Amino acid sequence: MSASSLLFENKYFRSKKRRFPFFVTGALSAFLLTGVLVLNLRLTSIFQNTYRGAFLPNGALSISEREGSVEELQKFLSEEKFVRKAECYERVLVHHVEGSSGNVLPFAYFAVPVSEGEQSPKGEIHRNFACGSFSSGEEVSFQAGGGKSKGRIAEIIPDPINGAPELMTAYLYGNKEELQELKGEGEGEFYLTLWLDHPEADESQILKDYHRYFGKDFAGSVTSFQTLMHNYLYSYRLMGNYMVYLLCFLLAFVCLLILLLMNMELRTDQETIRTLKILGFTGAQIRLNYLRMYGKITAAGALLGGGGMAILLRKWLNRMFDGAGGIRISWISMLLPALFALGIVLLLHTLLLLIALHRISSLPLTEVEHEKTRFRVNHLCFRKCGASPKLLPFSLGMRDAASRRSETVFIMVVAVLCTVVLLSGIFVLNGVFKREDHLAEWGFVHADIYVARKKEVTEEQAGLLTYLNRDTDVDYVYSGLTDMVSYQLEGEDAIRQVSADVYYRSFPEKETYAFFEGGNPTSTDEIAVGINFAKRNHLRIGSVLHLLQKGEKKSYTVTGIYPSYRNQANSVRFFVEDIFSYFDSRMTGYYTIVLKDLHSQGRVIQDLSKKYPEFDFYPMTRSTSRTVNKMIPPVILSVCMVLLLYRMVLHFLVRRMDQDLEQNRDIQFVLGFTKRQIRRQRKVRFHLPELMGTLLALALSGVLVAWVLRPLANELGLMQIPYQPSLIGILATAAGILLAGTPGRIRRRRLDR
Repeated sequence: MSASSLLFENKYFRSKKRRFPFFVTGALSAFLLTGVLVLNLRLTSIFQNTYRGAFLPNGALSISEREGSVEELQKFLSEEKFVRKAECYERVLVHHVEGSSGNVLPFAYFAVPVSEGEQSPKGEIHRNFACGSFSSGEEVSFQAGGGKSKGRIAEIIPDPINGAPELMTAYLYGNKEELQELKGEGEGEFYLTLWLDHPEADESQILKDYHRYFGKDFAGSVTSFQTLMHNYLYSYRLMGNYMVYLLCFLLAFVCLLILLLMNMELRTDQETIRTLKILGFTGAQIRLNYLRMYGKITAAGALLGGGGMAILLRKWLNRMFDGAGGIRISWISMLLPALFALGIVLLLHTLLLLIALHRISSLPLTEVEHEKTRFRVNHLCFRKCGASPKLLPFSLGMRDAASRRSETVFIMVVAVLCTVVLLSGIFVLNGVFKREDHLAEWGFVHADIYVARKKEVTEEQAGLLTYLNRDTDVDYVYSGLTDMVSYQLEGEDAIRQVSADVYYRSFPEKETYAFFEGGNPTSTDEIAVGINFAKRNHLRIGSVLHLLQKGEKKSYTVTGIYPSYRNQANSVRFFVEDIFSYFDSRMTGYYTIVLKDLHSQGRVIQDLSKKYPEFDFYPMTRSTSRTVNKMIPPVILSVCMVLLLYRMVLHFLVRRMDQDLEQNRDIQFVLGFTKRQIRRQRKVRFHLPELMGTLLALALSGVLVAWVLRPLANELGLMQIPYQPSLIGILATAAGILLAGTPGRIRRRRLDR
């Protein structure tokens, strides 16, 4: 090791103050970068490799039993070359699943294997992971069109299709006799889980082969492997996109911080560098020692941050497979992105250090030359302020801030960045908590009670609609349902499926809809499409989309492109004049009730169930989606992280800046300054640029927050995340920034010595 290396090692590795910022920035950068690399670039391949290795079902079909027999379906699938295996279940939708502990699920499927095998004893119920509220040994009761049933929970059955985090469809598995009792005169469904040789292929091949085999369109829904991956990975992709947002903020922060710190380091180390030059060391050798020294510190932090994120991600991603039987992700798939992040962080820090260290070669060898070169005139004049003893600390603090331009600009820019991030987080949280006021912007409609028919019955026969229109508890009623429909693009033969909101005769008059472009259809040959569905299929206003129904192809003209958080705007919306004819036997429900007071929900359902036994009434929760609530933890975490990082960095920076002022302290005491005046001077120096940056960010908050959140909104299928500005949020942000940047007691004690 050279003499210069020994000098640097001895001087800097004993100084925690010098190591701290490089260690922290390296750790945080590698932490977020590892998360971005895994969640945004490697997540799909990690999922595919892990899922394939476990030999789990990678597709599913569901179809009404009226569309054909199970024997015909199984024969069809046995002739499909890419279908290796299929398991068939018969299921019926049950509601008001209530456990003896008081836990309640609004919906669940009661399913039974079709194949003759060992049947569960009557009264013994198995559940999938989505029924997480029910524990083993707990007694549960549920009901359907045929009546009520109950049983005792035995154990959890792995269910990789329905246990996906973004789907979480509750399934109860029991006895065939119980299923027939629950069905009554109603209809059940066949549900088939599939093992496919080519899971990457979409549902188009199955739909085409079904049409060719049976001579009719598939009147059910297909779960492709792409849909399965989406159900597992969407929340983590959302987290990854949010990490990109935080990473951009952090990188801007790191670049400014390292450049500023190295500028301060060089100013402090001038004597050391001058001595080394006199001894014969070149500027390149001195820069190499700086790079070696800070490279070790940054590498240690990056290893800790990247390794920590790899451990956390493996734990989080393994948790997503809990519903699939607890399969595990390999360590290698996590460690490689962490090592790659380490390399990127070291490269970034090296480039920044080289930019900051270019001044070493031009540093003068003598103190006289140095003093001449660093002399700078302060053009700001505060003579009038300085004439007053009360305003003198303010005047001197202003002079300090003006003379230290790099530190002042850094504090201002960091205050702007932190304020924008905090405002974005607080506004989004406020918007999520008040989401019921912005349902249209989220792409949702109100729904309190959903009505489904148990058997063939018309509204005229039941008289339900007339009664609902007179009910004083009911605000309004609209007719329609959500289903999967098959479609073809203009000029293409491929058949695919998309989620569709199909309304009966018209759209709800009291509901408002947000549109990116255009508006709702006004006739039965028009259709509105979601933003992401339009982007994926290159649709615009006036484009033609073909829907397949009963062997016929009907053309629809696109009249509007709308945002929607549900399905991330991969959906369509239209209305029909005869919903019974359109959906035929698959149509089980078509009324949605919106109440004047949500507290009357239970009583209204009870009354309607007694009066109209031909229908089932399902309670709905007034919320956008449970995945909306998943936005809350990362937003809160980011707010806390920004405040903590801002506090730590400014704490270190203020300590370093105070060191430069120590030489002036004794002079100020001799001139008659009090400790209180010196503290005020320094507070002005630190707080003035901080306050200016915060006020600037607050003044431009409307534009900056919308601009920052737009990329995240596009991923969610929204025009803009429905954030909610608030005066309390603005005041809290300003107070948090100012309090986080307040010089601590250490500086005060230093003055008292």
